[in-house]
Amino acid sequence: MKKLNLFLSTICLMWMVDASAHGPVRQKFKESIKINAPTNVVWDKLHDFGVVNWLPMVESVDASGGNKKGASRVLTLKDGKTISEELKKYDEKKMSYSYKITDMTVVKTIHHSGADEPIKVLPVTDYVATIMVKEDGKGSEVTWKAAYYRGYMNNNPPAELNEDAAKNAIQTVFLAGLENLKSMAESNQSVESTSKSIAEPVTTDKTEATPENKAVSDANYPAANFEPRVIYIDEGSANKITASAQSKKSAFDRKYPAANFEPKIIYP
Repeated sequence: MKKLNLFLSTICLMWMVDASAHGPVRQKFKESIKINAPTNVVWDKLHDFGVVNWLPMVESVDASGGNKKGASRVLTLKDGKTISEELKKYDEKKMSYSYKITDMTVVKTIHHSGADEPIKVLPVTDYVATIMVKEDGKGSEVTWKAAYYRGYMNNNPPAELNEDAAKNAIQTVFLAGLENLKSMAESNQSVESTSKSIAEPVTTDKTEATPENKAVSDANYPAANFEPRVIYIDEGSANKITASAQSKKSAFDRKYPAANFEPKIIYP
């Protein structure tokens, strides 16, 4: 029994050494987020391969080819570095698309195992990703997943190019992008709801015009519906008005005759 265990341990050790000798293993990473907005609202933010304003680290995009397979886009980041990507698959009905990274800016170079190794924007190799939107109750769920190799394709990678470095870089991008997408989609819903409530007609009580007052009520400008009794009259007319005002026991100011208005309709 002891010989059997020793034999199995030796085989396992040999397999591990052999696997290590063949270099890195392809990695997978996935993040999902629930969004309180319909799928059409969320997909509207994502559906154009050439528009990436939901990614907060992206300053601008230079795209060509639309949403057809083979379309390309170059993301210029806020620090000036770039990531070039190619569209591999697009499905409007399933609200998803897949793409791969074709080129990236080299951030710096390190010396490792007797050679200079480039450190790119994302420390990954052969990176492909898929993003999709699905209905989740009354809202949506967005899933973003990627498959890739670490940045260093030989054995004994440096810390800047190992599996942890690759995963941490991708996770940072995914979380920031999905959180920003959620904020954009949910605030879009809020704006729509507000617009609808503002657009509803306002009911206003209007005083119906009669033959007696012959006034036209304007609900938007009620203060404009006044009829002045005196508007800057001459001296002779002022004497007549004064006598009339006194007979009615009302106050009339000769200096400011225009103040003697009598509104026909008054709104509160």
